[in-house]
Amino acid sequence: MLELETVDNPCLPGPHPAQVLVVEDNPHDSFLLMHAFRELDMPCECHAMTDGLEALEYLDRLECSADRTCPALLIVDLHLLKLSDYELLSAIRQRIHFEDIPVVVWTGLSSPMDIELAYAYGAGLCVTKPAGLDEWMDLARLLRLILKECRPVLAD
Repeated sequence: MLELETVDNPCLPGPHPAQVLVVEDNPHDSFLLMHAFRELDMPCECHAMTDGLEALEYLDRLECSADRTCPALLIVDLHLLKLSDYELLSAIRQRIHFEDIPVVVWTGLSSPMDIELAYAYGAGLCVTKPAGLDEWMDLARLLRLILKECRPVLAD
């Protein structure tokens, strides 16, 4: 987990790091994203899940927990194992605690139909996975802007 400075979390009293859930079956992609966050001193705590079912079970545990920390952002790979990305997006949007959380879907390869379906199932943004370190940094900057939109107390 990447822990940096803290911010107010609307789900818990007092300052807490923004929670980011990354659902990605390639651990290298999760690592590179967390590295980019670290380079930007992103005030967040990342949780990486390797498949859609694991992510949904994690979110269900949070929903049932009295001291839950809501994710401020979900990053979901377009093609997941065990539970498809569309099933995961649909299940997230059906849970009242998570229905308004921004979801970014990323993919290495996709068809226009895949992207259209991702938006239809609740993705707020679809992006292509970065190919180089500079692109990972650009993606991390974009995700920082999204976090600032939903949590304006984040520092630069």
